[in-house]
Amino acid sequence: MNGFGAAATDLNGKLLVSTIDGSIQELNDERGIWSVVGQLPTGRFFHRMLPVSKDTVGVFGGANMNVGKCREAEFFSISAK
Repeated sequence: MNGFGAAATDLNGKLLVSTIDGSIQELNDERGIWSVVGQLPTGRFFHRMLPVSKDTVGVFGGANMNVGKCREAEFFSISAK
């Protein structure tokens, strides 16, 4: 189920994904694998993920199996590597 209703965005040339369990994952182009780089407090599906600054993405909308519709935005910052 982790790939169900996932959201993705580009942040400074890095592909990030937010999955139904709330993990934030980054694609490592060289190795072709996903790495977990963070965790949101609320897992969501059918949501949107958008860059809001040079190092921060916002996660908007969607739903959670336990709490229903997600009405609050959540933000995740990733440090430059």
